[in-house]
Amino acid sequence: TRAGLDGLEAYHPEHTPDDAARMVETARELGLLVTGGSDYHGPSHPGPGLGAVGLTAADSALFLEAAGRR
Repeated sequence: TRAGLDGLEAYHPEHTPDDAARMVETARELGLLVTGGSDYHGPSHPGPGLGAVGLTAADSALFLEAAGRR
């Protein structure tokens, strides 16, 4: 976008399924990529492990396609 925003983090360990659904819908409406992550900060930090939160296959493909254009 003109503001430099390419994606919206819809999938995160602290997001409820309803939160994620609303964020996915918002991303789609704004033409943004859907992103997500576990917010992993290393083995010494509590929380979900690396890769515990991910994207759908379709959103992963869109993300990788966009990354290839950069």
